[in-house]
Amino acid sequence: SKIEEKEKDYRTILLGSVCQASYRLLQKFGNKRIYRKKPEFADYYIKELAEPCMMAHLNIISKKDKFVGRKARYFSLRFIELSIQNKGVNSLIEPHMEHLLKDYIMPLVGM
Repeated sequence: SKIEEKEKDYRTILLGSVCQASYRLLQKFGNKRIYRKKPEFADYYIKELAEPCMMAHLNIISKKDKFVGRKARYFSLRFIELSIQNKGVNSLIEPHMEHLLKDYIMPLVGM
């Protein structure tokens, strides 16, 4: 089918891998436990990279007219989920909360 073909496209695979890598960075350097061990890396990540990564993931989630692969969408949602717990980044999510609730959370809950 067309969706399977699009999932196998190199751009879709690459976007999924980039989303996964940025999620892993947040998972590692946005973590309070890592912050205690290596605060210089965690500070740099939160100050310099967290906001652009968040905006990129929100843009990926917001694309309605373009195809976004399952892996990219999954890791973008995971990134946003983890970011909600991070005080420095969660304020970026607030303007997009209605879209997230309407298009992702409510359908998953079954409402």
